[in-house]
Amino acid sequence: MKKLIAGLFVTALAGALVSLAIDSRSEAQQGGNPIPVIKVECDGSGCGGSGNTASGPREFVYHVKVPGGNYVSCTSVEIGVDMSDLPMYTNLVKPPGWIVEILAASPTHALATTPHGSTSTPGGTCEYVLKFSGPAMTSHFTLGYDYDANFEAHDANWKVNNNVNRADWTKPVGLGQGPVHSPYPS
Repeated sequence: MKKLIAGLFVTALAGALVSLAIDSRSEAQQGGNPIPVIKVECDGSGCGGSGNTASGPREFVYHVKVPGGNYVSCTSVEIGVDMSDLPMYTNLVKPPGWIVEILAASPTHALATTPHGSTSTPGGTCEYVLKFSGPAMTSHFTLGYDYDANFEAHDANWKVNNNVNRADWTKPVGLGQGPVHSPYPS
């Protein structure tokens, strides 16, 4: 009888600990920003990065880091921008089957070009997002483009998979969790 009671107690305790762990993870994701799973690193030549892509250098480059193992996939990436003239976004780099469109939105931005690795303070919103979307990607990939008008780079929000992950403005710019750079009219 003692073994049966002890076994039931251990089973109940293990169930409570698992439930607590799941609840803690859910609470962490419900507050502020979700726990980053997919990261977006900024590496464009227009903001101090290398600009390297498989298709050659680009002014704006985003290396999207998707955890391996096919547990997580990415079907869309939105970058805050302030110009709606899609034909000016040229030399696109994107996965096969993906499309690019401009949508009206109001993601957070800062009218500054904060160096990669430093933190930024948001101050307003962009008017649009440049949305890349397509078939699910389960490994790292790169997005990139040039902007064919006069511009200055500025700090902008990003989000993936309709807000599953987004920029955390308490994190450094360009390193995966914080904001990235995009063009701003000069």
